Amino acid sequence: KTFADGSEKICRSRYVNGNYGELEILPENVNIGKVNYHAYIAPDESYLIFPTDALPDKIGGGWNYYVSFRDKDDQWSDLINIGRSVNTEGSSDSSSISTDGKYFFFRANTNIKRVKHLDRKYQLTELLAREYRMPGRHSDGIYWIETSVIKQLRPAAFK
Repeated sequence: KTFADGSEKICRSRYVNGNYGELEILPENVNIGKVNYHAYIAPDESYLIFPTDALPDKIGGGWNYYVSFRDKDDQWSDLINIGRSVNTEGSSDSSSISTDGKYFFFRANTNIKRVKHLDRKYQLTELLAREYRMPGRHSDGIYWIETSVIKQLRPAAFK
């Protein structure tokens, strides 16, 4: 949610007895910096993943995917960089987890070399067809890993 001061916060609304409760802002150790969005909660609600570029341990110069774990007392861990199994210099900002909780899907740059100059004149339909053959928007692609990689990052205090 975007607030009056321009900041974006990750929030939740609990579903109890068929109704959604009041909006709750997650704690400051999760909502770091001014830009917090595209969070994805695990199906069992035990952790959430979201991209940020606001932490010093990021890999490369852009966004990295981080995880925060929730314990039985509803406390959230500090953000943990998921690491090089997901993050690269070309990490992006969209993710999801399969409904069975086994797979983490994420968008990342595929480092495809783009053509700066075309070898001939193309019709618009040819250029569109050429773009559609690429693995995604611009040079991004969708990838996945097993969530066991993420679950191994859970701090002992949050088990």
